[in-house]
Amino acid sequence: MRKFIIVWLGQIISFIGSDLTSFAVGIWIYQKTGSVTQLSLISLFILLPGIIVAPVAGALVDRWNRRVCMILSDCGAMSCSIAIVSLITSGRLEIWHIYLAITLSSVFNTFGNLAYTANISLLVPKQHLGRASGMVQVADAVAQLVSPLLAGVLLAGVGLRGIIILDGITFIVSITALLSVRFPKAPIILLEDKEDGMITASALEFPAYKVEAMSRQQALEALQQLLDSHLKKAEIVPLEMEVSFAQVSQNPWVRFAGIFKDDPYFKEIADAIRSERESDDDSEVDPSLYT
Repeated sequence: MRKFIIVWLGQIISFIGSDLTSFAVGIWIYQKTGSVTQLSLISLFILLPGIIVAPVAGALVDRWNRRVCMILSDCGAMSCSIAIVSLITSGRLEIWHIYLAITLSSVFNTFGNLAYTANISLLVPKQHLGRASGMVQVADAVAQLVSPLLAGVLLAGVGLRGIIILDGITFIVSITALLSVRFPKAPIILLEDKEDGMITASALEFPAYKVEAMSRQQALEALQQLLDSHLKKAEIVPLEMEVSFAQVSQNPWVRFAGIFKDDPYFKEIADAIRSERESDDDSEVDPSLYT
């Protein structure tokens, strides 16, 4: 839970900063225009872009490095805050600038929040997932409760410019927390449809573990249980092994160690492994593959 708590603390600080800015910007616009419509548009530009982008963002986040996605989303939202501060300092801030910045921040935050939610299962042991989910909900509730109170006080004291600078600082805290934690990589799962209608699921990193089920969801759950039960007490022992460049470049089984989808040889290695396993599931791997 230590890694998750570090990330969680960074995120709750970032949430408070973002909600501070959203509330303060709404008050500032109302003070400048006196228009309730202009004020209500703030909520529209906060919520609508995230709703529109969420389906696409979810698919992309599954393909990307989620830790990097969270860092980049914070950097993107922070750049919007820097742009607003620059416009305030130069005296050229217009209402439409704020709407544009809020829209872009909403898009960035959507990517970051989806990546954050997806990372919980990687950072938290299975028995603590309920606790972690509760902590995420608490963080969101605390940000919504505290932000209006702080925004009212700070707006009178340091103004909109000071609040947005504070928001930028909270992004730096969040990014620092993410950089200080090394995220474990999720295993790559291979799902295969068999002629008899069954679904076979296996982990590319652990080809010996294979399960069959009637549906993809059942296959994934069965594989997860199998991996949890067999690898719960596994211990990683460092082993030094000298491998020549020729061996690495010619033997896909050697190159397989530690590869993931972004490896340029991923498809070649995956096909070689799948072909070997399908040739004879019950036979031992040819020792010549390891020489």
